[in-house]
Amino acid sequence: PLFLLDPLKVGFPFHAHHKVTCDQGNESPDGNSHTHLKTHYALDLHTDQNGPGGSLFSGVSGIAIVFNECFTVNDNCGAGFGNHVKILTPDGFIVQYAHLARVDVKTGAYVRTGDLIGREGQTGAAGENNPHLHLSVHYDWREMGYEYWKGLGYL
Repeated sequence: PLFLLDPLKVGFPFHAHHKVTCDQGNESPDGNSHTHLKTHYALDLHTDQNGPGGSLFSGVSGIAIVFNECFTVNDNCGAGFGNHVKILTPDGFIVQYAHLARVDVKTGAYVRTGDLIGREGQTGAAGENNPHLHLSVHYDWREMGYEYWKGLGYL
């Protein structure tokens, strides 16, 4: 059946003073990593490629699920997402922040919009010399439940 969702408002994950470039986005052309169904509508955002990476702030409020075990870059650690944070909102959305160099929240923590959650990086399959934030929004985590989403894997 057709149903309409209330629109989710997701705040921008970087400070306003950071110059940010989007190098992959909605329906990227064939040959890019975002041609897979689960990443088709995700954004890859990056700040200065030669800098330490930008601090990341949650764009929504909800419960955090964290994977923070990647210490190398450009590999399949974290199922390719590297260190990542999933925020599960009360209304069923998941906002995922992936390829983080550093994670500043813990699984089970309640995160509010604007809270520091980590730092942009290139853990997981981020691509060679490609530090960035992989940002995606998914719906509905409630169908499978919180414990399911604590598991590692693609959304």
